[in-house]
Amino acid sequence: MSDIKRAINQFDFSKSEQYILSIRLKADGFSFSIHDTIAKYYSEEIATDSSLSLTANMKRVFNELEFLSKPFLHKRVMFIGMRYLLLPLELFEDEQKETLFYHSHIKKENEIILYDIVKKNNIVVLYAIDESAFKFLKEWDKELSFQSQTSLLIEKLGSENKSSKKKQMFLDLQTEKIDLFSFHEGNLLSINTFTVQSVSDILYYSLYLWKQLNFNQLQDEFLFLNNSAEVKTIIPELAKYIKNIRCIPLTIPVELKIE
Repeated sequence: MSDIKRAINQFDFSKSEQYILSIRLKADGFSFSIHDTIAKYYSEEIATDSSLSLTANMKRVFNELEFLSKPFLHKRVMFIGMRYLLLPLELFEDEQKETLFYHSHIKKENEIILYDIVKKNNIVVLYAIDESAFKFLKEWDKELSFQSQTSLLIEKLGSENKSSKKKQMFLDLQTEKIDLFSFHEGNLLSINTFTVQSVSDILYYSLYLWKQLNFNQLQDEFLFLNNSAEVKTIIPELAKYIKNIRCIPLTIPVELKIE
């Protein structure tokens, strides 16, 4: 943990109540980021012990990193994963969330179904997280808020697209998976998550969806949400088929809320 401790020395934790702590929770691990609401930003992917459960790994790290126990302006958990479901708001009923979710996903032990309502798009995002991890985090801080990264991106990217006259497809590249968000006039056209192993996989799914949605190769836009080395290898290949491609490296704003 020495590298982490050195990195966070940029923050004065006597002023921790001015900072925002975000915990990104995945099925097999987690990371955290700290914002000072002005300029400083720090993010750390936590190395987990595969012999331990997710909850046991979290308990170990939370015990080792003293600054996590400090009072923060706001603490939140953001879910990142493939086990989610979108529903029209008018079809959603709270008491039916498990039935609705497991109609599309295989049921797993030790998980709890949460949801976000994205009012601007009249969408409900249901998502499943590790129940033991959820209980541990709520015991750690009862005021902790939970949100799905999918919900946050729908909100953020919808606003981004609304100012454009073009249809836009956004690609969020993560380890062995991609999320593709498509919008027109601020409205969500589709969201798709795919497991990928190569650049060829990424090109295949992106171009297939582009064609299915009848996007224009010369007029509409394809946007990457980061400018990593892998993205830089994809762009020349994608540019053979799509004219307008750009990167908009995105750090999800800490003030962003789902109503």
